[in-house]
Formats: sequence, structure tokens, C-alpha cells
Amino acid sequence: MLCACSIAKIDELGSFAAAEVRDSIRAITGKAYGIPAFARHLNEFRAENRGRFLQGIGTSRRFRYRFSNPLVQPFMILQGLHSKILRLEML
Repeated sequence: MLCACSIAKIDELGSFAAAEVRDSIRAITGKAYGIPAFARHLNEFRAENRGRFLQGIGTSRRFRYRFSNPLVQPFMILQGLHSKILRLEML
């Protein structure tokens, strides 16, 4: 999930919506998932017990997300490339 977030299209503030993550998941897995299938995971990554990797911006059901620590995004890209979850053409 964090690899999908790391390659999601971001806006000028570095945030992304669940729809961008959906497109990233499709690129990684080759399967089409609806946002409800992974929205819980996005919300869990905002929680302390899951490391607070993501910050939520906005109101419920219209959240935009961004990485709490900006270094996590390039780290997840490198990890994804190393583990072959990601391919260069996805970037």
C-alpha cells in the first residue's frame, strides 16, 4: 500500500487522493480495486499504532493524504524497486 502511495500523482502541496492510489494499485497488481477495498488501509496508516506514515488533509470522505515524513516516499520507491514490486516505467 505504501509503495502505491509513493508513486501516486501528487498535487502542488505533495498530497494525493485515494483515486490516485487506486490507479497506482492497478499499475502494480494489474487488477482494478475500488477505493473501499483499501480506504481502511489508508486510514490505518494515519494512526499511531501503524507508524503514522500518512497525514490526512481535509474532511472525512474527501481526504487527501501526504507522507508525514517526506523521506518515506523515496525510501518506499527504492524498496519497491529493490523488491520488484515497482518497475521504473511506473515512476
